[in-house]
Amino acid sequence: MDPRSGNLNTEMGILFEQNEYVGKTLEQLPIYLAQNAYKLELQNGKLQWTDLASGKSFSSEPEASLSQRLGAWLSRILPVEKLL
Repeated sequence: MDPRSGNLNTEMGILFEQNEYVGKTLEQLPIYLAQNAYKLELQNGKLQWTDLASGKSFSSEPEASLSQRLGAWLSRILPVEKLL
């Protein structure tokens, strides 16, 4: 795990083999997610993000900067998918 991966990738994983730590994490995970996660849905053909803590909905990716949104838009129109 490095900062570059944390900033660029949304899918990361870690394997823990300590039962006590895993148990505590599994107890606290739903609480953390309820306060810090979004529910993503497709509504009328468009993506919608819903903040699980406040219930507020967004039509574009929340917390994404203008440059991040521009990069996402460019990646949709450029023929780079086979390079990913």
